[in-house]
Amino acid sequence: MKTKVSKGTGIIKERFYIGSGRIMLRLTARGILINRNTGRVLLIKYFDKHSKSTKEFTDGFWVLPGGGVKKHETFEEAVKREIHEETGITNVNVKNCVFSRIIHAELRNIEQNLYYERYYVVETDDVEINTDNLTNNEIEVINKYKWWSINELKRTKDVVLPLSLKMQIDAALTNQNHPIDITDSDELLKVSFD
Repeated sequence: MKTKVSKGTGIIKERFYIGSGRIMLRLTARGILINRNTGRVLLIKYFDKHSKSTKEFTDGFWVLPGGGVKKHETFEEAVKREIHEETGITNVNVKNCVFSRIIHAELRNIEQNLYYERYYVVETDDVEINTDNLTNNEIEVINKYKWWSINELKRTKDVVLPLSLKMQIDAALTNQNHPIDITDSDELLKVSFD
């Protein structure tokens, strides 16, 4: 694996390349955005019937705010920027990384299909959503926003990605010392050898 990361800073200088085949790994940062006053977590509902990996979710799916890490940006900077772009919320406190995973996903308008994701607990006092900074693609696929109580999140029958979030949310909010790897190894092996 080839990468250029400044030591100690976590700033990404180039994309990750694995092996000689130049498989690009998209780096992403997502936030478990929790309101300090209510204890509710913000999720965004996507409906994307055009992407190969998401068209199976005919009623859409819920995700945490976040997206790609830009060149010369840390994961923490990326999660703050993405939360602002997707929600308009700027008053945030990024805490520790609580989850990480590698996934395979084929999404439209994104060249890479292998992702390394880091999930951070992010606190805010804000609740108002402002969508002025959404890209055209986001405007097309974002269906709605909702602040969920932890119990609602754990009990919902709706699709919430990552699928393990409902089971791991308590651990993420109470044990923020070491990230939990939530990679679905079976899924990675399947796409690696198909």
